[in-house]
Amino acid sequence: MTYEEWNASDEFKLKLYIADDEAAKQERALESLLEIFEHQQGFLLPEKVLTSRRPAKYSRAQARKTLAKESDWPRYLWLKRYGSPEMSVWLSWNNRWVRLRVIVYVKPLASLRQEDSHLERAQQLVSLVRSLCTHFPVSYGYAHSEVDLASYRSSYPESLNDLVPPPFVCWLNILGRELVEALGRARVLSVPAHHLEALDNGSVLLLTGPSMQDFDSHEARLAQARALCHLCPELSLQETLEALLQRSRVFQPLAPSFHPDVAPLFHLLSGQTLLQERRERMERFNAFEPPPVSERLPASEAPPCDVADPQAAIRLYQGFHAERLSALLHKELPDVVAQTPDTLPAVDDYVTHKSWAFANPDVLEEDCIPMLGGHLGLLLVRHLGGRWVPRQRLEEVQVVVGTTAWLPFLRARHLLEALYKSRDNLLSCSLTQLYLTAAREAAAPS
Repeated sequence: MTYEEWNASDEFKLKLYIADDEAAKQERALESLLEIFEHQQGFLLPEKVLTSRRPAKYSRAQARKTLAKESDWPRYLWLKRYGSPEMSVWLSWNNRWVRLRVIVYVKPLASLRQEDSHLERAQQLVSLVRSLCTHFPVSYGYAHSEVDLASYRSSYPESLNDLVPPPFVCWLNILGRELVEALGRARVLSVPAHHLEALDNGSVLLLTGPSMQDFDSHEARLAQARALCHLCPELSLQETLEALLQRSRVFQPLAPSFHPDVAPLFHLLSGQTLLQERRERMERFNAFEPPPVSERLPASEAPPCDVADPQAAIRLYQGFHAERLSALLHKELPDVVAQTPDTLPAVDDYVTHKSWAFANPDVLEEDCIPMLGGHLGLLLVRHLGGRWVPRQRLEEVQVVVGTTAWLPFLRARHLLEALYKSRDNLLSCSLTQLYLTAAREAAAPS
C-alpha cells in the first residue's frame, strides 16, 4: 500500500470562528463571504450550491434562496466544487457565542501535498484566510489535517475562555484580537514559527510550516510543539513532541501480513477503517492467528448419508438455499450471483453489518443458516471438487474434499452464534476462513 493510498481518506479542514454579533449578521455576512469566495481561483472557487433536492449551479441568488429556506437555528449553507481536489464550504450561523463559523474542506489532503503544487496551493489557502480575516473579526481559527484534528479535538468551546490556553497548534492558526490579548501580545508575537503575521484588526496569523506537505514529519511536529509550548509554558516540550510523533504514526503505512486463511477478509475490513484507526487495526490483524476450523471431520470417520433421496437433498442445498442468498443479495452484492470464492469476505461482512445474528429464531433456522451454509457448501463443491453427503440434520451435512469432510451449515450456525455475542468474533468464525483452509489443504501435496 502506497503512502497516497493509505492517506486517501484524509482531508484538509479550515475552520474559522466569528463571535462578533454585528459582523456575523446573516445578510451582510453572506454577501461578504460570497464575494470573497467568488474572487478565489482554481480549487477554491465554488461551482455548486447544495440544496435539499440536488446541487444547483452556484450564484449569489441561489445561495440567498437556499439560505432563506433555513428557518431553524443553526442555519447552514453548503457550497461545493467537484473534481480533484474536491472543495466544500460550510457556512453556519448560530445563536451561541460563535455566531458564524466558516469551514472549508479540501479532499483528498494528498492534493495539497504534491511536490509540484503544494506551495502554490498553500499560498492560495493563506490568501483566502487573510481575506476572511480582513473582512471579519475572526476570534479563532485553524487549518490542518482532519484526521489529525480528530485525535485531539476537544468538546465544542463554550466561550473564548476555553481557548486560553489554546488546545493545540496546527499548520495554520488564527488567534483573534481578544485571544491575543488574553495570551499576551508580546508572547504571541514571539512565537517561533515559519511565518508570523500581525493583521490590521489585531489578529495574528501563524504558520508552523510552508505547506501541508510534511505536516506529520519530525521537523513539522517539532515546530508545532515549540509553538504550542511557547504559548503554554507549563507544557513540556519533550512530552508534547512525543505525543505529536505518536499521532504521526497514523499516517505511516503499515504493510499487511495477514494469516492466509483470513487475508481476503482482513483486506476488506482494513479498507473500511477510518484512517485514524487503520494502523491500530492493521497491527491487530497482522498479529491475529485464527483458531483452527472446528467444523470438520476425517472423511473416514464422518457419518454416511441418511436421507432417502440424496439428489433431492443436494438440489435443496444448492438450487434453493444457495440460490436464495444470491437472489437476496443481488442488488447490494451483485458479485455474489457469480458464486465464486472471492465473494465470501463480502458475504461475511454483509451478514455482520446487517445483524443477521439478531434475526428472529425462526428466520435464523429457516433462512439465514440454510442460505449461508448452502452458499459455502456450493463453493466447496464447484471450486474444490467436493461432494455432498446429505444428512437429515442440517448441521451434519458434509462436503467431502479429499480426506476431509467439511460441515458448512454448522459453520454458518457457529458464525451467527458468535456474532450474536460480538461483531469481533467474525475474525474467528468466518465462512472465508473455512473455505480458504479447505482450499489450502486440498492444494497441499498428499
